Amino acid sequence: MNLFLFCLLLFLFRAPIYRTCFSYSLVGDRGDNSHILAREPSVDNKLVRQIIDRCLDSTSALLSFTTSSCKMDAASLISGGETNCVGYAALFAAQCNGVFKHYGIYNRCRAEIHITEIHCFGFNIHHAFSSPFWKNHDAVRIINNTDQQTFLIDPTLYDFCGIGYVSERKN
Repeated sequence: MNLFLFCLLLFLFRAPIYRTCFSYSLVGDRGDNSHILAREPSVDNKLVRQIIDRCLDSTSALLSFTTSSCKMDAASLISGGETNCVGYAALFAAQCNGVFKHYGIYNRCRAEIHITEIHCFGFNIHHAFSSPFWKNHDAVRIINNTDQQTFLIDPTLYDFCGIGYVSERKN
């Protein structure tokens, strides 16, 4: 009974436990993320979170992970398929930006793809792998420019275990 309760608690609190143990440091970006924004009325972060959650579900439903050679651009993956973290991040960011445009908030909220490194209790886990495939990991940072609120999202992790929001490591 105690083991069952322990496993249940681990499952229920998997996201906070993951965010406590693991953090992501941004080491590069996947494209031109520069933009100039005019100050406009604020965007409700509740709406932004709803958009993120809907796009995470959609991305997860369309894609499956592979370490093999695969397509990695959003246009090729819009109908689904196998991809790696680069493809997951590309499709997720494209979907978010499309919904932001639909709601007329793209000039205030933007999804940006970043190359990251994952740290577990401060240790860079990528140093534990010798394969070039595992040298870094792609994630998406969403910035609400009206209040400078940011969300770091890992769509690949969400597909594996339902954890989408991750912690950004501040250097």
